[in-house]
Amino acid sequence: MRVLLCLIALAACSPAPPPEPTTAPAPLPPAAWAICDAIDQPAVFVLAQSPSSASSTLTEISKSTGAETARVEIVYAESEGAAGNMYTPFTAESQDAGHLRLLNAGMLETPGAAYTPALTSLQFRGTDAQCRWLPRTRLVGVTEKRSLVIHEDADGDLIYTTFDFSAGLRPAIELSDNGRSTVYSAEVRGGEEHVEPGAIAFKFAAPEGYEYRVRVDGQGPRLEVSRAGALVQTEAMLAYELGQAE
Repeated sequence: MRVLLCLIALAACSPAPPPEPTTAPAPLPPAAWAICDAIDQPAVFVLAQSPSSASSTLTEISKSTGAETARVEIVYAESEGAAGNMYTPFTAESQDAGHLRLLNAGMLETPGAAYTPALTSLQFRGTDAQCRWLPRTRLVGVTEKRSLVIHEDADGDLIYTTFDFSAGLRPAIELSDNGRSTVYSAEVRGGEEHVEPGAIAFKFAAPEGYEYRVRVDGQGPRLEVSRAGALVQTEAMLAYELGQAE
């Protein structure tokens, strides 16, 4: 009995085993400041940083091949306002290379609808591209095959739209709240948002058992398509932009 009591006492006094180390989730890959998905040119332009940072990286992606056709370091000049727009010239390799035109958010039909910078056009080395812009945009993504936009309607419901590069240039359309776009390749409404440590995901249920999931986490931004619970397609995003309500 005395031996048993000693064993119990020793067990009670023994230090507890150290807790298992916890692994912090990998950080999200860096998002672009703005993406100009041209609605009149077979190109997408990605700006890494805003004019407030003085310089940025500008990347051009061809919609014909899905590959980068240019990546340059640009230096912003001082912005100028005119007729409700902000014009920001920039240089590359000490040469004039183009400018950005952003619509002043206060000039929108609904000023609070500008979840992302209202970049309406971008001129780069002689090419003047008109940019897609949707009000209440939550995410813009670019893969080798398509661009995609997740945005909210006026009631806050999530909408997923894609614009396939293989479709070529499609008719331009104007939307409410100063939106600018083209006829979409696919649209799914009634999405769900899932936010967890180190990950952002949007899920959309489509007809015939299909599900579209747009996910950003430590493994990179990507589009996943499944049917009846089985993954049938994955496309990595070359760039993505996140929007946020003010």
